[in-house]
Amino acid sequence: MLILFDSQEMLENAKLGEFNGSGFISVIRAPHTMAKVELVEDVKTLLLTERADRSSGIYMHLREIPNLQEGDRLTITGRVGDGVIVGSSWSIALLASGGVQLSHSIAPDSVFALSHLLEASELDKTFLMHTIGWGVQAPLMDFYIDSILITRRDIAEDEGADTRTTVYSLVDDPNLQWMNADGSSSFENTLYVLRSGEPSLSVFKRGSSNAIFVTNRAKDFDGIDINLARLDLRVGNQYKVTVSGRVDGDVPEGSEITMQGIPGYNWRSNMKIHKDMEFTLVHTLTQSEVERLKALRITTNAQGASVSFFIYSIDVVRL
Repeated sequence: MLILFDSQEMLENAKLGEFNGSGFISVIRAPHTMAKVELVEDVKTLLLTERADRSSGIYMHLREIPNLQEGDRLTITGRVGDGVIVGSSWSIALLASGGVQLSHSIAPDSVFALSHLLEASELDKTFLMHTIGWGVQAPLMDFYIDSILITRRDIAEDEGADTRTTVYSLVDDPNLQWMNADGSSSFENTLYVLRSGEPSLSVFKRGSSNAIFVTNRAKDFDGIDINLARLDLRVGNQYKVTVSGRVDGDVPEGSEITMQGIPGYNWRSNMKIHKDMEFTLVHTLTQSEVERLKALRITTNAQGASVSFFIYSIDVVRL
């Protein structure tokens, strides 16, 4: 994968404080909407705050990126900050002259990811990113832009070939032992899956595969950690992490299953849950996350601190 633009490189030499834009990025509704460079977990990020209205956000001027080609990918990840969302649903949206290209539903403190393959007609266009929806308090929402990437498949890759490589799969982890010699089932840390907090963990067979049961939870951080530090992830590559499972039994109202980045504890993926439902959490690691994250924690929010759940699969795939 070739990286044509990385916002982390743009922000590396930027001073903390007000951001006045670059050739590629400018602020919608400036100066009423303010953009700031802030340091979060030792990494610079772009904060959009004091937004004038729901259309306040950023412009991305693709004509400023030389030699763009059809099929190049624009990927934006970030987080919703302070502010209240009321009324109907709200989304972070990526827009071009033809209208909304794609959007991601958001809630307070949630994360979002937008990924779009560029068409030939869009290579010299200006894209917009801001909120869409209804509700008078929506403009109060701050949001952080953690990463903007424009990437291209490496021309050395075989055309049409599937270049994805599985870096880790729970079902193939040889260190997960589902049955002790005395017939009991237990869990001990492996190289790649670690206990978080003090839940009861057990390993069991699901068909021919291993799975993990997480129960006797008392704290929202009781769960498991996917040990990214052990996976030898390489900067410059993209990795998609997919976790699937099922909730066990009753669930308090407002509960969500979450994937958190460690350190920092920010949500990378989350999903509202109810009794006995199946879930899937998906997150594509940004370049800065590959460098700094030590683990991804699978757990719940505070409302779901007592919820038990099964982990059926964990897959980390290099894209």
